[in-house]
Amino acid sequence: MEKFAIQAKMASAWLRANHPSTENGDKGTEAYQEAQAIKRQLHLSNVRQVVIKFMDAEGNVTLPSTGTTSGGAIDSGGGSGSDSGSGGSDSGGGSDLPGYE
Repeated sequence: MEKFAIQAKMASAWLRANHPSTENGDKGTEAYQEAQAIKRQLHLSNVRQVVIKFMDAEGNVTLPSTGTTSGGAIDSGGGSGSDSGSGGSDSGGGSDLPGYE
């Protein structure tokens, strides 16, 4: 249960950093928009499921066409957002998405 709680906090931090806002625009960051497209393609009910599916143990979210975006550090203050990065490792698991291995 502790592992799930940590994963949920990392997903929440990623979503807070990338969701639609005045900083990120009306549709959110490019990574958020890609996660929304994957959500629709895989017929998932919410974008959090996409974030968790493509998250590695360190909290990095690797989307098939946008690369890796950091999940941000988790602190007792609820997290402070994240920075975009590049590279990273495949989070594993299969996918029906073209170009994703």
